[in-house]
Amino acid sequence: MRVLLRTATSEAHALLDAHISQLDLREPGPRAVYSRILYRGTLRVGHACQWQAAEATALMARMVEALGPDFPDDNPSHYDVPVEADAAAYVMLGSQMGLSLLRQGLAPTQRTGALALAPDTAAWTAFSQRIARCATGTEAAQRIVDDARRIFGIFQAEAATLLTPAAERTP
Repeated sequence: MRVLLRTATSEAHALLDAHISQLDLREPGPRAVYSRILYRGTLRVGHACQWQAAEATALMARMVEALGPDFPDDNPSHYDVPVEADAAAYVMLGSQMGLSLLRQGLAPTQRTGALALAPDTAAWTAFSQRIARCATGTEAAQRIVDDARRIFGIFQAEAATLLTPAAERTP
C-alpha cells in the first residue's frame, strides 16, 4: 500500500515541492512563510480527519501547539470534506521525513518554526509497517489514495495563497 500511495501521489507531491522550493529557507521571512503553510495546512487536515490521523495524530497536535502562537489569527477559511486517517498519516508523517532533509541544509540557528520540530521517525516506521500489510485494489485503499491526493492539494492551495512576494517578506 505504501508503494501505491507513493506512486499515486508523486505528481501532487512534486507540485507541492515546486511551490516550496521557491522559498530560501536560510532566510527568516521565507522560513516563517513555510511554517505558516504547514500550520494552515495542518489545521485544515486536522479538521478533515477530525484530529484522528492514526500514527500522525500526536505529531499534528505537536505541530499546531508549536506553530499556533506564531500565527494566532490563522484559522481555516473553510472546512474540507472528511479524509481517511491513513491518508492524513501518510502525508503528515511523510512531510516530517522530508522536513528532516530540509533541516540538514540549515545551520542550527536557522532551524526555527516548523524546521525546529524533530520528525517522529518511530511513528513513520510504525505507520509504514502497518500500511504495508494493507490490501491494495480495494475501495478502502482507493479512498486512502484519493484522500492523500486531496491532502497534498490542501497544502498546495495554502502554498499558492501564501507564496507571493509580499508573503515572502512578511510572515
